[in-house]
Amino acid sequence: MSGFVEQFVSYCQYQIFSGEGGDGLEIYTVGDELLHVGGPDECTAFTGLHTGTIEMRIEAFPSEPPLLSGDDWDATSETTLWCPTGSLTVNGLMSDTYTEVPLAGPGLARVRVYARNRIHEGLRTDADPAEQHELHVWPVSEETGLATVADDGTLSTWAQKPAHAATWAMSRLLTTDPADAGSARVAVVRCRDVPTGEGWARPGEGRASSGGGWAPPETIFAGDLEIRLRAAGDGTWTFTWALADRPISPSPATTLPDASPSTVRVVVDEDGTLTVRHEGVPGHQAVLLGLIWDHLLDLPAGVPVAWEQPMRAKAAEATRRAEKKQRERAEREMAAWGGTPPTERLRGLAARAKALANLDRPLLDRLEQLPPERQREVACWAARRAMEAAGLDQVGWIAAALEAVDAGDQLPAAFTDHGEVYRRLLDDPEVPQTILAVRGASSRMLHQAVAFPALLALNEDDPLAAAIEAIWAAAAAHGNDFPTFLAAAHNA
Repeated sequence: MSGFVEQFVSYCQYQIFSGEGGDGLEIYTVGDELLHVGGPDECTAFTGLHTGTIEMRIEAFPSEPPLLSGDDWDATSETTLWCPTGSLTVNGLMSDTYTEVPLAGPGLARVRVYARNRIHEGLRTDADPAEQHELHVWPVSEETGLATVADDGTLSTWAQKPAHAATWAMSRLLTTDPADAGSARVAVVRCRDVPTGEGWARPGEGRASSGGGWAPPETIFAGDLEIRLRAAGDGTWTFTWALADRPISPSPATTLPDASPSTVRVVVDEDGTLTVRHEGVPGHQAVLLGLIWDHLLDLPAGVPVAWEQPMRAKAAEATRRAEKKQRERAEREMAAWGGTPPTERLRGLAARAKALANLDRPLLDRLEQLPPERQREVACWAARRAMEAAGLDQVGWIAAALEAVDAGDQLPAAFTDHGEVYRRLLDDPEVPQTILAVRGASSRMLHQAVAFPALLALNEDDPLAAAIEAIWAAAAAHGNDFPTFLAAAHNA
């Protein structure tokens, strides 16, 4: 764009996006009177005009351009954005008009914003010059944070909230996809004027010291994860994400923001300027890590990081909710199993175990405690009682099957095909066909069909499952007299 064009603004703002945006850091957290950091791929610039159009020019450069004359511009600020799509978009707040600017390609970009004539509309007259903004954008390989080059003093200042910004950044880091396509490795650079012997990097307990020089903490809390910094010599540390030895969440996070180690270099100049270079970080995480380093550099030794307390509070609430759900689930399970939690053995069986538990839980517990051979005997006993109740013990081929199992043999092979054996049951003229009288039942049930599953239960390889299935079916075959049958089953 060679000349100025009209750019709509509202609420004294316009937004600069280089990605999806929309879930960034709120304004009045980190910034100056012209530019506020919004996250990895967005920032907000401020105007004197509340709502309307200003004049704007945007230019993309292959490398850092020289600063424009301070005599021509009243305010200048700059920040870094991650540009995953290789383009940058400008739009006014609550506006559907966008200006898109192509860049050299995806990666980190530095955005420098110039502004002049930022006169509040309540003070602006027709004789005043138009408000103008100019944006310069160029690719970079280092994230150096927000910088104020010139300040026009037209907007009120506010208390910066680096701790809040760092807490937000850490939360985003822990939920950001570590495998962001095209995210080249870059550096995060931060500088501080630190008097010798003071500040966050004083060697001592809890510090990863190297040769007695300036050093970062050995371990940085990150909830279920942690950052480990290990000295590598010559003012260099290895920065590694790792699973915490003691996670704080009921379902701990296991995905690391970055599986590859990166490098932290610490240099202290003779004048006491501390420079931290965090090299080899994923480009889409650079702005977030910059906000975190801003907090760490200003954090007194021994003071917990800002995100620890809210993370622990959130984890405690998650634990409380998980424990409540577990209690409720246990209570529902107890109710479904006759008032007592089932053993893992019973839980692993088919649904008839739960059904029998609701009929007679003590009987179910007794069956589980019996040795396998007794469980098989009880299953055979229940099958015979069911056949007798339905008059099936007088049918020749069924009587022969009962005699076989009583002798310790398996059911005849014909009984393994349930579809075929049921057809035989219903088609055989020797099989009686009577209706089972059950008080309160809404449908008519063939007594023999209700009882027959007790015999087929003997096909079960698991003797406990066979006993449970047989007793359940036999109880059903006894209709309204099932309590008498269950009482007898306790002594079978």
